[in-house]
Formats: sequence, structure tokens, C-alpha cells
Amino acid sequence: MNICLINPPIVVSENEEAYQPMGLAYLGAVLQKENHQVEILDAIIEDYRRKKIGDLQLIGLSYDEISLFVKEKKPTVVGITIPFSAHAKSALEVAKIIKKTNEKIIIVVGGPHATIVPEKCLTKYVDFVIIGEGEETMPELIKHLEKKESEKKLLDIPGIAFLKNKKLIITKNRAMIQNLNKLPFPARHLLNLKKYFQEQKKNNYSRGATKKTTTIITSRGCPFGCVFCSINITMGKIFRPRTSRNVAAELEYLVKKLKIEHIEFEDDNFTFNIRRTNKICDLILKKKLKFIWRTPNGIRADLLTPDLIQKFKKTGCYELWFAPESGSQRVINEVIGKRLLLEKVTFAVKECLKNKIQPNCFFVIGSIGETKNEIKETLVYMQKLRKIGAGCYINIATPLYGTRLYNQAKENNYLRNIDDMNLVYNNGLYLDTPEFKAEEIYELFLEGRKIQRKNIIELITFILKNPKKTIRFFVKKIKH
Repeated sequence: MNICLINPPIVVSENEEAYQPMGLAYLGAVLQKENHQVEILDAIIEDYRRKKIGDLQLIGLSYDEISLFVKEKKPTVVGITIPFSAHAKSALEVAKIIKKTNEKIIIVVGGPHATIVPEKCLTKYVDFVIIGEGEETMPELIKHLEKKESEKKLLDIPGIAFLKNKKLIITKNRAMIQNLNKLPFPARHLLNLKKYFQEQKKNNYSRGATKKTTTIITSRGCPFGCVFCSINITMGKIFRPRTSRNVAAELEYLVKKLKIEHIEFEDDNFTFNIRRTNKICDLILKKKLKFIWRTPNGIRADLLTPDLIQKFKKTGCYELWFAPESGSQRVINEVIGKRLLLEKVTFAVKECLKNKIQPNCFFVIGSIGETKNEIKETLVYMQKLRKIGAGCYINIATPLYGTRLYNQAKENNYLRNIDDMNLVYNNGLYLDTPEFKAEEIYELFLEGRKIQRKNIIELITFILKNPKKTIRFFVKKIKH
């Protein structure tokens, strides 16, 4: 069957960047293994420019250009990913334009947003929603379509949603894939890697990295369940790792075959199993794989040891991200549910600096049950870490669908009248609680942003080390 997988245009926001869609690359690899003809269209990277499309400011191909692509490729099935709720409107507009191009095309939508709120994705232009991981569900659905089986048979396919007589049908849950080793490596050959590298040079891709970059996911699932996080809903609460040998084999392919120089480990829990992490590092050294790497999604600071940090440095690590979330231990324990000691974060930051690895820390303010004084504790702790050399980044707690934060806000009528687009444009004005108004949180957020900014010495050092990157940054700002 001829299948097209689409990463839709993204909504313009403060920190928009292009990322290689590994979810689609995994799905493409599985479908090719099943002997289907597969194309991946990453509409973002194909035309990385801001433009007004309809009532949205978007980056990527126009809907008409996507329609022309579909007409040319003549797919039987189109799969569309919705990685973030804020991008749902754009993704569903893509579905609409494709269905109007050819109403016989089967439209399948998946991704985190679709998994959590399938009912919001089943418009008259969408035929099916994939709930959860798609690598087993999508091939099974395709087989059903190929065989032209009865609609009743759809109920036997776990992990899908569809409408029947305008009634929402959700089939039984599909079990998470326990053996991730059985999945083929992502089909990066279906991605336009050359264009990613071109945009990277313009500072539009991979968080300012300057070398040829790709991402790798070595595990899925998170057992921690922070109040504002939805990952354990979409990927499960059980940590499911690939083996160290399987990971090393993909790293070897990336470095030796694709000539990748920079790798981003996108796991939510790369260091959850320290023994496995150690083995991955040992295999990198044994195979003499030369690349630099970092962990932009964050790792557990309390699982690191001085020896492991030293080994990270030997294997090419130059930047580690931690997520203490708050400077108040009570908030971490009782409000967020992080189960992380701040003293462990401080220790990990200092050990990174000793080994010339840049430590960065995420902070989130405005959770329900947090007080303004505790937020001020967070700002003080940020300042402390900044003084010793850590990068600190602050955000406002976002009530994403399905999270405990969203449920708490709805139950207590704390949630302001927002829709999916507000998650981009609402400036964090989400919640009013007995402890604070949304505007007060935003003011505290701006204080945190002042701490977050580089100081004069850091800026001068950065400019001297990265003159081309600095010029590209200012050219980009002037253009926009």
C-alpha cells in the first residue's frame, strides 16, 4: 500500500525549532518492513519560514503545497502526527485539505495529543486515531484496510478510535511494546537530512547545535508521574529500555554510515538504569565512536556518580540537562511528585562543572498548591546555580490534557477559559488558584527570565567562541 506520513506545519512561538520526527521515522521503518511504499513529508523543514496561513502564523509548507504533494504521490493512506496540543489546529487543517483533495484517501492521526484526546481529533476529515504507540497498531490497521474487512473487525484492533454514526468508538487498550529491540532503527533515509543540516547552520534546528545532528531514543516510559507531565500517559509508567548493544549498534550506524557528529539522547529517563547507561558508554569507547552528545530532555541528577560523569565526558558528552523543577523541597515532594533531593542536583551540577560539562536546569512555577513564597525560593535557588555556572530555564506549569495538573484545575474550577491555541499564545495565563492569580505567576516568571539570561561575561565569551552563530541569530531576529 502507498502510505504518506506527514509532520504538519508548526505554530509560530517564541522557541519554535525544527526537530527530526523520530515517531514518523520509526513508523516508516516498520511499514517499509511490511513491504509498503512509504514517504515522509516533514512540512516544517521543507520550507522553514514564517508565514500567515489562514488565521495562523505558521512555519512550513502551505496547505496548498501539501495538497500538491499528496496529489503527486497518490497515497492510499495518510498518517498525520500531532506531537503538541498547540499544533492540533494546523494538523487537522492538513487532514481537511487532503480529504478535499481526494475523499477516498484514508486519514489516520496519531501522536501524544491524539492519544490523550482522540475525540478532539476525529473531525469529519479524519477516519482513525491511533492511541499510544503506533508501530504495531498502524500495520494492523493497514492490513484491515487492504483486506477490506468488515467494520465489525475494526473492534478487534486494539488502540484505535473512530466515529460510527457520529458516535465515538475507542477499542481496548493496546499493550505497550515491551521488547523495543525488535523495532527497526528509525527510517532516517525517509527524512530530508540535508535540509535539517542546512537549517541547523541558520540556527533553526537542534537548539543551536553547529555539527551534523540527529536524535536517538533508547528507552520509553516514565514511572515518576510529575503533576504537569503527560509522558506516562502516552508512553506508560513502566521504564522500557533498549539493550545497550542495540543502542550501540544504532550509534555506530549513525556515526559511521550517516557521518553524524552530534547526537541528542531524547529519552525521558536515559540514566534510569545506571548499569545500562554505563554499558552504553563502555560500548561507545570500545567501538571508538567519535561524536559529541547531550540530553536535552533531562536526566535524573540523583542517579549520577562522579565516575559516570567522568565516563560521559570521555564519550563526548558536553552538556547535561536536569529538571529539579522547583527550589522548594516541599513543592518537589508534595506538589510536583518528583521524588528528587535538591542537594543531589547541586552535587551533580558541581561534578559536571569539574568535568567541563555544561549543566542546565529546568524549573517550572505555578503548580496548584504552590505558594508565591515557594516560587521565590525557586528564584533564589536558580540564582545560586547560575552563580556557580549552571544554565537555568524557567517555564510556567501548563495544564496539558490528561495530566494531574489539568484534572486538578478542572475539578477545582481553577482553569481559565483557554483552548489549544492558548498553549502557545496565552503567555502562561492558565490558572487562578487560592494562592495566586495567573498574572502574578507571569510576573514571577519574568523575574526568573532575568536570572535565566546570560550575564555580560557569558555573552562576551559566547560571541568570541561563536561569531558566525551570533551573526545568524541577529539576522534571524531582524528578519522576524
